[in-house]
Amino acid sequence: MNVKQVTEDEDIEGLGSGNEDDSLGEYPIDTLLIRNENRTVHDVLRRIEKNTFIMNPDFQRDFIWQEDKQSKLIESVLMRIPLPVFYLGEDEEGRMVVVDGLQRLSTFQRFVNNEFQLKLPDQTELNKKYFRGLSPKMQNRIEDCNLILYVIDAKVPEQARLDIFDRVNSGVPLTRQQMRNCLYMGAATQFLKVE
Repeated sequence: MNVKQVTEDEDIEGLGSGNEDDSLGEYPIDTLLIRNENRTVHDVLRRIEKNTFIMNPDFQRDFIWQEDKQSKLIESVLMRIPLPVFYLGEDEEGRMVVVDGLQRLSTFQRFVNNEFQLKLPDQTELNKKYFRGLSPKMQNRIEDCNLILYVIDAKVPEQARLDIFDRVNSGVPLTRQQMRNCLYMGAATQFLKVE
């Protein structure tokens, strides 16, 4: 019987020490279970309110887009410009943890809840408007906007999930610890955040 000796470096690498390469070659194709879902902004916001979408920035980062950038997102939706896809990780309880798209979803939530007014000086009919101040047609265009969600199944191995998170993060990359916090949130991660 041949037993492969595992070096300390190989063992640490397998635990997500930050020395990983971007290869998903170790994972059989069938284990990377990612499904595609289409949801409207209204549907996603309803699920956020019911706590089935986890939006808590404690598990990602505290940065929130400036209102001019948020305004540009709303303007893009009103102009019917397609948005990039959103990535979510399903937890063991079936809740969706936002992996990529937190700022965009937070923007929709804030705007529909009338928490900021648009800063679009080149769009006089929209500039300085809250959601409640838009015409019903424009409100519907936002709420009916179709979002494409890619959901990483809860059965996907941790290392594969971390690799996927690395690949899809389009902004400033999350650290490995921030990714783990997304996957394993609970009292312990809240305690560590306070410390």
